[in-house]
Amino acid sequence: MLAKAVTRAVGQGYYLIWALLGYRGVRLLFNREERRPWRYMLVDALLVVAVCVLLSTGGYLFLDLNPGGYTGKSCEIFLTHFFG
Repeated sequence: MLAKAVTRAVGQGYYLIWALLGYRGVRLLFNREERRPWRYMLVDALLVVAVCVLLSTGGYLFLDLNPGGYTGKSCEIFLTHFFG
């Protein structure tokens, strides 16, 4: 149920979420000196949103579907409304 909700929210970007979680986990295991973990979480969240927007835009242009999920679609609508 949680996996389905995440898939609807970020579409195919959930692969990136798992990769980032694995990377941060391995990094925490071998490098115990993380001073500001909120910065990394913010950068990771922005990266996931950017990938979702790119997936959503590319999916509509080439495949006529939405692989970016609700996040990609809503950000795409916002960006195209304000920036054309």
